[in-house]
Amino acid sequence: MSHISVRKALHFAFSFLAENPVELVKRMALPAIAGWFAFYGSFFLYLVELQKYLVNPNERIASVVLGVATAGLLLTLFMHSILTAVIASVALGRPVRGWTYFSVTRREWRVYAAYLRFLVLCAAVIAVVQFAVFGAHLLGARLGFLTEAALTGGLGFIMVRTGMLIAPVAVARDEGEIVRESWRLSKGSFWRMAATMVPILALGLAIEALGEEAVRATGLFGTPALTLVDFVADYRASLPAILLLVGVAYLLSVILMTAAAVSVYRQIENQRAGDASTP
Repeated sequence: MSHISVRKALHFAFSFLAENPVELVKRMALPAIAGWFAFYGSFFLYLVELQKYLVNPNERIASVVLGVATAGLLLTLFMHSILTAVIASVALGRPVRGWTYFSVTRREWRVYAAYLRFLVLCAAVIAVVQFAVFGAHLLGARLGFLTEAALTGGLGFIMVRTGMLIAPVAVARDEGEIVRESWRLSKGSFWRMAATMVPILALGLAIEALGEEAVRATGLFGTPALTLVDFVADYRASLPAILLLVGVAYLLSVILMTAAAVSVYRQIENQRAGDASTP
C-alpha cells in the first residue's frame, strides 16, 4: 500500500506554479487560447440551437443540439489533453516534442485517448446509477437524494482512482496501458489522493465564484430572466465574460491538479522502487 504525502503533493503543485510561470505561459498560451475559442464557439452554437428548440421543439433541432454538445465536448477534451500533457511534461522534465508553443504529438494523442476511455467509464457509472433508479421506480421506490449521492460518489471515485494520474502516467511512459495503470497505481491511496484534489478544486471554485460576483456587480449578467428562453438568451449574451472567469479558474486548477498528480505519481513510483529493492 502506498503512503503518499498530501502536504508534499500540494507543496510541489504550488511551488511548481511559482517557479515555472515563463515556461508554462510559453507552452500553454496558444493551446489555452485555442481551447477557449473552441469552447466558446461550440457552447455559443449549442445555446443558439437550444434556444431554437425551446421555441419550436422538434426532433431535428434536438439532434442538432445533441450533435453540437458532443462535438464541443470532444474538442474541449482534446485541448484539455494538450494542456495536461504540457504541464506533466514540464513537471516531469520530459523533453519537448513537436512545436514548443503548440505540441500535438503521439504523447498528446495518448493522453487524449486515455481521457476518452475515462469518459466511457464515467458514462458507464451514470448508466448504472440511472438503471438502478429506473428499477427502483418500477418497484415504487423513490430514491431522491440517494440518486445524487450515488452519482456524485461514483464519478468522484472514478475521478480519483483513474482520472487524476492519467496525464503523468501517459507522459512518463511512451508505451503501455494508461487508464488501467492509473487504477493499479492508485490502489490503497484513494483517500489521500482525494484529500489532495479537494483543496485545489475548492480554490478554483472560489476564484470563479468571486469573479462571478464581481462581474455581477458591474451588471454584465443582466437581470434575472422570467422564462427559460430568456435565460438562455441572456446567458448567451454574457457568455464571453462567463467563460473568461471559468477559463482563469480552470487554468489555475489544471496546473495545480496536474502538478499535484505528478507528485503523487512520483511518490508511488519511488515507494514501489524502494519496496522492490528491499530483500
